[in-house]
Amino acid sequence: MLEQMSAELAQLSALYSAKCLENSQLDEKMSVLLADKENRSSSTDLEMQNRRLQRELRQKETMIEELRQRIAVLERKVAELSGEQLPPKIGTHIRSFFFCLIKTGICFHYSPLSDERQIRFTELLRRERSKSFGIIMSSMKPV
Repeated sequence: MLEQMSAELAQLSALYSAKCLENSQLDEKMSVLLADKENRSSSTDLEMQNRRLQRELRQKETMIEELRQRIAVLERKVAELSGEQLPPKIGTHIRSFFFCLIKTGICFHYSPLSDERQIRFTELLRRERSKSFGIIMSSMKPV
């Protein structure tokens, strides 16, 4: 009887060891699967962030193009008001301008303006206040 209990105990001990080994292998598989899932989730997050950033970039490019068109319109207005001729190739010139976002009150000023031009641009800026932003061109200088 004692020998039978010893044999049964040895058999149970072997089964317990086998179960422990199986559990350890399952834990390893589970950790690999969880890591893979996290990598896929991280990859999905990166793809979503990439799409969001691309969308923002397209919006900003569109806004830049609209601002360029607005600059061209205002350059023509300034040229008409001052009687000046715009250079034939605007792309080969550096623009000197005063840019103001009316809603935020943030203004940017590039290159000094003479008092006379500054007054004229202030008047133009007042006309632009009803719009969301105003861009005023002061002069064109060759590169």
